Amino acid sequence: MKFIDFNNNTHTKRIVGIILVLLSTPLFFFLNRVQKLGTIKEELFASASRKGECFQGFCLGGDPEASIISRWLTFSFEYMELVLLGMIFAFAISGIVEAFIFPRKNQTMLFSPGLKGIFRGYILGPALNLCSACIVPVVNSLKNKGSSLESVIALTQGSSTLNFLSIIMIFTIFTPDLGWNRIITGAISVFLFGPIIARLTFGWKLKK
Repeated sequence: MKFIDFNNNTHTKRIVGIILVLLSTPLFFFLNRVQKLGTIKEELFASASRKGECFQGFCLGGDPEASIISRWLTFSFEYMELVLLGMIFAFAISGIVEAFIFPRKNQTMLFSPGLKGIFRGYILGPALNLCSACIVPVVNSLKNKGSSLESVIALTQGSSTLNFLSIIMIFTIFTPDLGWNRIITGAISVFLFGPIIARLTFGWKLKK
């Protein structure tokens, strides 16, 4: 079975979906991720002087005399401002996946069970460059279209643990050991715990 067949209506939709993903991903990087590189550079200097209270544009503290409700609202709006573009991108990719790339509810060839699906999910995840919260809509769409549980776990871990912005922050602000620990534990969770969780979940469903 071909993944792309120009004479097939479903495959034509898939081509449109792939084009939309290829167009929206650079736009997201330009509007969100590239701009954060400047923020990270400023925070590196701040952390070196041991006066930094910010991380990727979100700053702790505030007016100590403000009420708890006022501080909570300020915190919430600042956080939403940081994640808004990421969530919009995630929901857009999720919609493209469901409507165009995999329009029928069947097993997706890219994210099949086993090591092949795990490798593909783990490699594709960093390309999306979304946090563990923002990747959820994409993962949910792929799971609804028949992707294996272990492959979507790999996609989630790859997007969050191999997120290049967070890796830069960890290796430069903290220690290289902490950065390598993050990568290694992420890989262990993908290649060891992912299949175990999938097997346990599948066995539990059979018992039901």
